[in-house]
Amino acid sequence: ANWIKAQGLLFAFHYKVKDYQIRTAAPGNTATALLLNAGVVKVDGAEAEISFAPTQDLLFNANLTYLNSRFGSFPLNSYYVPRTTGNVATPCVLSTAPRTGGNATCVGPATGNRTPLSPRFSASFGISYTADLGDSGELITTGLLSYTGKAYYEADNRLNQPGFAVFNGTLEYRPSANWGIELWGNNITDKRYYAAEAAGTTGDHGELAPPRTFGVNLKFDLCCGARGSDLGHRRERAASPS
Repeated sequence: ANWIKAQGLLFAFHYKVKDYQIRTAAPGNTATALLLNAGVVKVDGAEAEISFAPTQDLLFNANLTYLNSRFGSFPLNSYYVPRTTGNVATPCVLSTAPRTGGNATCVGPATGNRTPLSPRFSASFGISYTADLGDSGELITTGLLSYTGKAYYEADNRLNQPGFAVFNGTLEYRPSANWGIELWGNNITDKRYYAAEAAGTTGDHGELAPPRTFGVNLKFDLCCGARGSDLGHRRERAASPS
């Protein structure tokens, strides 16, 4: 119990980015990308981190982030609107009517919209446990649950990815201080979400993130790191007379 350790960090931030640039569609040209000056971006946020080790072999980590990143001034954004049976005469007006195919290229304000890929909330919780196997080495288990809140892919805030959580984990056997073998798994719950989305004249397009993935890593350290040194110290203590 005397070994219990904890560490925390809390900070807040506020800043403005002038002459923020964003790549978007060129009005009237289906093959040309346009680099626009989005004016001012305003960012406010806060982040909290905590680490807690109840024993020398067990470690917990947690992180929580709040981010309010938005366009303070962006009067002329170029964007895409799906063509439907309901906006034939006004193609730049969003409509829930059936789509007829393709998107119209439009120009309009994005002031006040959230900047791309900036979720309002994100969080993570991790755990790491090291089992001392004596002369046989050690077994290290880690798990990380990460949550990403709703985020928009473009400045018009039409295409978005709702909030989602992903769980990754590893299991490593280290027989000596210099090498080990690790089994890892990413997106273990096989959560389906989009890694990227983009609009174009032919329609909306998205790329799914990798599904559940497993693999094996063989690790070799030229010189003992913190983990290897700790393993060596444990063996020295185990070999020392009481």
